[in-house]
Amino acid sequence: MRLGEPARRAAAALGGEVEVRIREDEVVETDARRVERILANLVTKTHRHGAPPVLLEVDGAAVRVSDHGPGFPDGLLAEGPRRVRTGRGSGARDWASA
Repeated sequence: MRLGEPARRAAAALGGEVEVRIREDEVVETDARRVERILANLVTKTHRHGAPPVLLEVDGAAVRVSDHGPGFPDGLLAEGPRRVRTGRGSGARDWASA
């Protein structure tokens, strides 16, 4: 699959509020359904937590999403994400925090 088309669909789902730039539309071997879901999640979260303008860029096999929001807190950038424990008992899971 080529990454350009799912990138365009993910952006279109937000009503045109995301600019899409295709520098190189490379064919990649991957699970197309998962790529669609990942791109939709990235664009949705960037739109929700960032600030316009939002840019989705495809450059070969790389995809970049950028915005003009405040970014990550300095502490997170300095120390990296930490694992957190959720739930109690045998059903507890580890999740990476953001």
